[in-house]
Amino acid sequence: MNLSIKLLINPYERLAGYTSLWMGILIGLCSIVPAYFFNARFDGVLDLHFVTHVTWYKIIVDQLVNMFCLMVVFSIAGLLVKGNSFRVIDVCGTVVFSRFPMIVAPLLNATGGFIDLQNSMIKQSGLSGLDTMNVVFLVVSTIVLLFLVVWYVTLLYHAYKVSTNVKGWQAIVSFIVAILTAEVLSKFLIYQVSV
Repeated sequence: MNLSIKLLINPYERLAGYTSLWMGILIGLCSIVPAYFFNARFDGVLDLHFVTHVTWYKIIVDQLVNMFCLMVVFSIAGLLVKGNSFRVIDVCGTVVFSRFPMIVAPLLNATGGFIDLQNSMIKQSGLSGLDTMNVVFLVVSTIVLLFLVVWYVTLLYHAYKVSTNVKGWQAIVSFIVAILTAEVLSKFLIYQVSV
């Protein structure tokens, strides 16, 4: 596999610890700005929703809760599966860095297209009454978002696998359980803190 493609899928063999943590924090800070201007909420580890209005507070809470949940749940999963043979800073750094594909996701609502599409679909009770441009926008946006989410989850999987030293079927099963647990926990905490 080409080295640059491998680094896009699994940069953690070369990047971990404090370096990835600080880079991830910078990415997280940078992602707050487009989320605010394009009304995007990451209100769950795997979630992105466009809303009519969002506050800085909610965006920051979303980011902090999501990172906290991933770091804690991945660390606990690593401890349960592998024991204490890994550094928690590696888990934290790689998890925070993994968020970088999602920094561009709010840009899909740059023209307010998602909010307009939501309103059109609500008025017309579904997709049947949408004009051609809205359908094209929906299809292209969906493809882009799916690509970004798959890339993000792939990065999270490699972050978990590399930083906890879990291998084989144990890595796959424990990752699935951990990411689903982090998703549920993040949804619960975000709506307890920010609503």
